[in-house]
Amino acid sequence: MLKNGLISSVLVKSREEANSLVNALENVGIKSTTRIVSKGIYVKISKNRMERELWLPEEHILPVAYLIKSHYIGQDEELGNILMDNFLKNMLDASVKPQYLIFIASAVFLTTNGSRHINILSSLESEGVNPISCGASLDFYGKRDKLRVGRITSTSEIYSICENMKKVITL
Repeated sequence: MLKNGLISSVLVKSREEANSLVNALENVGIKSTTRIVSKGIYVKISKNRMERELWLPEEHILPVAYLIKSHYIGQDEELGNILMDNFLKNMLDASVKPQYLIFIASAVFLTTNGSRHINILSSLESEGVNPISCGASLDFYGKRDKLRVGRITSTSEIYSICENMKKVITL
């Protein structure tokens, strides 16, 4: 007998395994959902699902957003620039990366002309991370036409992204 329609939760190692399992379950009328984690992909199997929810981004991209509010980390600008360099370099070297880097307020200076972080951010973008800069912040600082990496977004999209991520980390 099933409790609340839940049968099991299974950890698989690859997207192919998850898709195979989801398809096999669907063929016998059982619905499932998937959730990527650092160790693999969880497939949650349930009998009473009204629809199939399948969300499998790139295996090295997690449903995490970093909301970056300043062009440096901490209180001291000189030290904060060093910390930001190290933070972005460590993210680039990491095997698992966030889905979004959201730049608001003075953090938009990191994505525009004159930033020493353009190459790192471009490399992160090429690896599947989505750097996005707040249009209102770019306008405030007169930087809209100086964007060098990522794309311009609205505050309503930022809100939507933050609502839909598994985790939002503010810097």
